[in-house]
Amino acid sequence: MHTYLSGLPTNQYGASDADAVTALLTEQLGYRKENIIDLRDASLADFERVFGSDENPGGEIAGRIDKKGPGDVFIYVASHGMVKEDDAEAVYLLPVNAKLEELDKTAYALQEPYDNLGKTGARTTMLMLEANFAKNLDELIDPPNLPELEVEAMPATPVAGLAVFKASDRDQRTIQDPEYGIGLFTRYLIEGLAGRADEAPIGNGDKRIDTVELYVYTSDMVRTAARSGSSRSRCCPRSTISWSATSPRASRYSSGRATRKPMTLSREPLGKLMRAAARAKSAS
Repeated sequence: MHTYLSGLPTNQYGASDADAVTALLTEQLGYRKENIIDLRDASLADFERVFGSDENPGGEIAGRIDKKGPGDVFIYVASHGMVKEDDAEAVYLLPVNAKLEELDKTAYALQEPYDNLGKTGARTTMLMLEANFAKNLDELIDPPNLPELEVEAMPATPVAGLAVFKASDRDQRTIQDPEYGIGLFTRYLIEGLAGRADEAPIGNGDKRIDTVELYVYTSDMVRTAARSGSSRSRCCPRSTISWSATSPRASRYSSGRATRKPMTLSREPLGKLMRAAARAKSAS
């Protein structure tokens, strides 16, 4: 999400984040564009249509899964998040038409997609959340980085085949990469999936990325960049990435899945992805 209504602040790098991840999927991992659901400035109705609702738990994702030969689903969300001050388990992703005074009616409860993704029939699902989770409007504008609130932003119960990565923990802000104008989490997630996470000393060089390799690579690179002061953040040492893999079936991710080609580990594809994000930022 990029442009919000009802007085909510713009998600400054949301569009660039989405462009960079789309480039990763189509140019590096071999996904066809027609197999990608690209939601920009999504409403609550869009969330429910794609990720499911009480009436249609599997959503559009379930309709795209081949029941005879189910594949793997990759989901990336760049969004504002909100948590109720009096209930850390009430965590929401904010559609563009969300109203802070009516979160129950206008925002998308985070536990709902967790539950629904277990009903799509996919072999495995990886969910990446580039999001802050604030308690009020002031924190969306200038998020704090103090461990005042334990936000329950992970699945409440295990979901078979689901692995979840999120860019921020507790009341931390996500960190932006000033070089490319995208989230720092997103930058190193892209690098990891493009092959860096499979390289020594973290990876085993088998041309496949598993969730442990991706988590270790991304969290280490974000933490190192944050502490070095190379990103725009007042809370660099507190930057963390949270991760949850609830099933061994969610523990491996093969790049080049559509083309069955080995991963390209050179710097050029990574630079191409980052430049695409930078161009999107300049055009916005």
